Amino acid sequence: MSTNDSTNAEEEAQPSIWDCPIDDLKIIFDNNRKWRNEQLSKDPQYFDKLSIGQKPKYLLIGCSDSRVGAQQIMGLDQGEIFVHRNIANLVVTSDLNFLSVLFYSVNVLKVQEIIVLVSVYFCAPDLLHFAMTN
Repeated sequence: MSTNDSTNAEEEAQPSIWDCPIDDLKIIFDNNRKWRNEQLSKDPQYFDKLSIGQKPKYLLIGCSDSRVGAQQIMGLDQGEIFVHRNIANLVVTSDLNFLSVLFYSVNVLKVQEIIVLVSVYFCAPDLLHFAMTN
């Protein structure tokens, strides 16, 4: 077997990201394809519109939470809210990640309002409950 044959066999053996052998990741990729197709069936220009840019009115600083997304609990669409999440929704002046988000959202995106969820009990599901009861 020549070196070229060996290289070609290795290239062919490399799995594609879409042929992921891990079932959980395959489900995620399948769900993404389904979501993409649903968005395009509702609006064929959906991704073209998103690619133009974002002009969110709000910056949300909230806690990291996997249970529900910020857009969902606030009834907003993609591009309407810029989100920064971390453990305990900390605002620390030495945190370069936070400072970068703050700078970009205020100076580049020109957000009009900054919302900081300030209570340990006021994370995403709690905000949803608050919105439903008040």
